[in-house]
Amino acid sequence: MRWNAVASVLLVVAIASLALNVYQYASPRSVTATTTMNASSTTTATVAVTCVGAVAIVGIEFRVLSDSNLEPVVGVNVTAVNIPAICNGSPATSQTTEVFTTNGTEWIPFSGYDNYQYDFVAKYLGHTYTLTATLEPVSLTCATLYVPSGRTNVTITTGREVCG
Repeated sequence: MRWNAVASVLLVVAIASLALNVYQYASPRSVTATTTMNASSTTTATVAVTCVGAVAIVGIEFRVLSDSNLEPVVGVNVTAVNIPAICNGSPATSQTTEVFTTNGTEWIPFSGYDNYQYDFVAKYLGHTYTLTATLEPVSLTCATLYVPSGRTNVTITTGREVCG
């Protein structure tokens, strides 16, 4: 009986420490906001991005869907750039650029670990589209770009390990 009580307390402490071990945002950084129509305009916003603890972000998943049938689109050229979180005045991870062409996979996963957001630039049938998705602690970000309209949808969810 006593052993079960000790084990239960340790489990509660472990879960609580995970929940507390997340980002807090405090210093300014400039990012580009999401545009919704064919990347015709962008705006700049200032957001705070300083972490004081280790990250507990599940990640981000990205997809491109057709407006007409809501199916994944093949042949979209995408550039994805992570924006690292800032910890103690320095990037928590390296900024990386991934370039790929969609192949019909519905959700494409990216790491959320030590990242603040992702900027996506997609080129398809002569048009350029942008989507910016911010990550939140203990959450999964699901980012969808619709073509040809350029409409975007970003949802942030907890308690799931995949979008959809």
